[in-house]
Amino acid sequence: MKLILVRHGIATQRDAPPDLDDAARPLTPAGIRRFRRAAQGFARLQIAVDEVWTSPLLRAVQTAELLVQALARPCGMRTVSELEPGGSFDELLARLRAASTLTCVALVGHEPYLGDFATYLLTGSRFGAVRFKKGSMAAITVDSFEPPIRGQLQWLLAPKQLRLMARKRS
Repeated sequence: MKLILVRHGIATQRDAPPDLDDAARPLTPAGIRRFRRAAQGFARLQIAVDEVWTSPLLRAVQTAELLVQALARPCGMRTVSELEPGGSFDELLARLRAASTLTCVALVGHEPYLGDFATYLLTGSRFGAVRFKKGSMAAITVDSFEPPIRGQLQWLLAPKQLRLMARKRS
C-alpha cells in the first residue's frame, strides 16, 4: 500500500481567539490558499488515491477536503480518531491492515504524530527524525502492516515545492 502522509495547512494560532478549543482551530485564509495550491501540485503527480483519512480536528478536516477537491479522480474521505494528536499507532496500523483492498491512502494529521509515524514505518523506532512542515507531504510504500514493518520513502515534499509543482508549464 502507498501512504501519503499530509500535515494540515496553516491554522489560526492557539491563543487567537483565547477561548477557542484547539480542536476547533480552522485554517487561516492564507493556509487555505497555500494548501489549495500545494494540493494542486500533488494532483499533478497523478497518484490514484483511494481514500483520504483525516484527524477529526477542524484544521485537518479542512486540509483533507482541499486535497480531495484537487484530485482528478473522486475518492472517499473518512474521519479517523487514531490520527488525532496522541493517537495510537497500533490502532492506526490495525485500520490499515483491515483496508488491505486499498492501494493508496492519504493520512491527514498533525505533528509530532505524523513524523513519529513516518519514522516508525521507515525504521521501527516510534520517535524520530522525520518532521513535517505545515502543508508538506510524504509518500511511503509499505508491503505489509505486520511486524516488523519496513516502509520505503518514495518522496518528501515541502509545501513550497508542492506549490511550485502547481504552476503550469509552458
